[in-house]
Amino acid sequence: MMMNTRRNASICRWMLAPLLLAGLVLSGCGDKNKEVKLPKEEERKPAVATGPEVDPRFRENYLARFAEVNLQEWELRGGEFCSQPLKSWANLQGISRRFVEKDFGTMAKFNPSFADAPAHKLVGWYMAVPNREDVRWVIPSMDEFLTLFSNEAGERIKFPSKKPLVAYVVKRIDMGGNRRVKHALRFEFKVDAGLEVRSRVDEEATMEGIEKAGYWDQPKGIVVRYFPAMGFKKNATDREDLGVYALYWSSTRKDNKFSWCLYASPEDITISYAKEWWRLALRPFARDHKE
Repeated sequence: MMMNTRRNASICRWMLAPLLLAGLVLSGCGDKNKEVKLPKEEERKPAVATGPEVDPRFRENYLARFAEVNLQEWELRGGEFCSQPLKSWANLQGISRRFVEKDFGTMAKFNPSFADAPAHKLVGWYMAVPNREDVRWVIPSMDEFLTLFSNEAGERIKFPSKKPLVAYVVKRIDMGGNRRVKHALRFEFKVDAGLEVRSRVDEEATMEGIEKAGYWDQPKGIVVRYFPAMGFKKNATDREDLGVYALYWSSTRKDNKFSWCLYASPEDITISYAKEWWRLALRPFARDHKE
């Protein structure tokens, strides 16, 4: 689901609200994630990835394109995934009391190498996937985030005012090759934990059906991903709103000062934008690739 310019303009009006209302003021980036220059095209070499391989279901289930864990470290031609498994709520709950960056992932400012740079005929940051030549890990674009994290009308996903904070979506997703696959999606946010997303490919899915007890109790065919609410950093040491906000960079720049990001909170899930020196989390995405 690619968004056209006119539609993006209308979306942007409501994308600003969450970060402005929260009063976030972030800055800085550690030496590990300092800005690096893009090399000449002929100097680029294949990256070696460590961590999870691409979920084999990614050809049909869009959620499976997202890695199961965040990046712990990155460099221009590669990186390393964090070690903390994210298989259930137990891996996230109480994150404010037991957060360790090496387990949950790094926080980095936006770097130009995350983004595609067509003017220079270069592709932005990526990592090769073990034993795969047709796909690579990238930082997801704004459109790739919106494809999953929006309702059937392409708008933000709102949670109810009372717990449990759960929202449902049924929509068709363009999976390439003229295939628009019907997805049933369940989103749940828990404070002091983060965001859980469940996805089933189901041509018979209806909103009434997916809200019934038992629909999501069948593990076969269901893809699940967890996005820790890691908050943000104002500087190299101070972290705020740990357990309250899940903020993840996209690879899409808004202008020379701001870039788009995924924003999840107890109120909603949306796309907003942030100053590029803010420190946010990084979740790789498997994008089809042809040399």
